Amino acid sequence: TTCLWLRGRACSLAWRFCLRRWALTCWVTGCATAWIRACAALTESLRASAGKANMAMEIFGGAMSGTSLDGVDMVLAGFEGADASLSQANIKVLAHVYTPYPVALREQIMAICLGQPLTLPQLGAVDLAVARQYVEAIRAALAAAGLAPSSVIAVGVHGQTVYHQPLGPDRFTLQIGDPNTIAVGAGVPVVADFRRRDMALGGQGAPLAPAFHEHWFRHDSRTRVVLN
Repeated sequence: TTCLWLRGRACSLAWRFCLRRWALTCWVTGCATAWIRACAALTESLRASAGKANMAMEIFGGAMSGTSLDGVDMVLAGFEGADASLSQANIKVLAHVYTPYPVALREQIMAICLGQPLTLPQLGAVDLAVARQYVEAIRAALAAAGLAPSSVIAVGVHGQTVYHQPLGPDRFTLQIGDPNTIAVGAGVPVVADFRRRDMALGGQGAPLAPAFHEHWFRHDSRTRVVLN
């Protein structure tokens, strides 16, 4: 996972921490526990770097755009009473916004998904355009919640998937939407590149949400179904 904290010396400190923790974390395919522990380690790193370890409410964000190519959904959520695993947290949605893709950008992304020829400068331009859409969504959510970027511990961004091949000898997935541009443009720490990390460790890169569902909704005596 790529941890982008673009604030002076904190950048190198957070990056080294992320590399060490993720290198030591074994994520067995379908095992939610290892993933939750790794996320908890990363969360503690971000809390410490941000100086927010003792906040009454810890604020995180999540932004995503799906294969429908319609736009970016962004949520800011506050976690109260959270321990390292978030198992005792009360979650409050602080803001949710949706920013649609311009028609021209949607058509460009679709062309990439369909395998139409393009040059590297063209790919780079679309990569940046998607990132700017994420920046717009994050800024809009901050404005809706009345929050400053400095109040957010981190925003998770997996990017726009343009190719996904989870099976075979050359398993590969590609998401665009440069997280460096997002971190600088929105002024928040960004955690990105989830899917390729999962595939490198033997997973299929998607879906990732069931790991959270299993951790959050598991019950010893009740059967629960989550429709994703």
